[in-house]
Amino acid sequence: PAAISLENALLYDALREENAERKRAEEALKASEVRNRGIFESNIIGVFFIDITGRITDANAAFLDMLGYESADLQGAGLTWQALTPPELLANDELRRQEILLNGVCAQYEKAFIARDGRHVPVLVCSGLINHPISGAVAFVLDLTERRRAEAEREARSVAEQATRAKSEFLANMSHEIRTPMNGVLGVTELLLEAPHDPDQKQYLGMVKSSAEALLRIINDILDF
Repeated sequence: PAAISLENALLYDALREENAERKRAEEALKASEVRNRGIFESNIIGVFFIDITGRITDANAAFLDMLGYESADLQGAGLTWQALTPPELLANDELRRQEILLNGVCAQYEKAFIARDGRHVPVLVCSGLINHPISGAVAFVLDLTERRRAEAEREARSVAEQATRAKSEFLANMSHEIRTPMNGVLGVTELLLEAPHDPDQKQYLGMVKSSAEALLRIINDILDF
């Protein structure tokens, strides 16, 4: 009887430990599911699942909003990776698909999706194979629209700054190249006016000086403008 009692006690302890371990595993699984659901429902990054044919079977609000679709658009034939991809990018996507089939995941890369209104939305994509609950792959999508807009604005500012520098350099050179000979004309004319000349010559030199001064004022006004 003592041996049986000891055996029952050991069995009870083993069952209790097994139940505790199962409970810990269930809690860990539940916590993992909550985290995954939180990621899926996040509005920060788009997430969607596709089957082996490329049909999108599920997608979070961030991805749908990114392209202007709703969850109802996933019903029936729904949306496919191929239909959402510009034709010129399909060949590169096929290379990425082969990479996923070979390695289980593919390195992140930039591409574009076609929105409902026809816009091409630039995105950064990372995807990998999954076996449960569906047979297919999961993809994580980051919208690059704002980044591209910021890059375009920086490029425009850079071009404008270069144009401003070129204009400043041009004006500085023009100021020197035009004013210098005009000042020379005026200086030599003034020296000639100080020398003895008959009245007609002085009149002609005065006209040269007056015209040169008028032209220099026009040049200064143009350069200032």
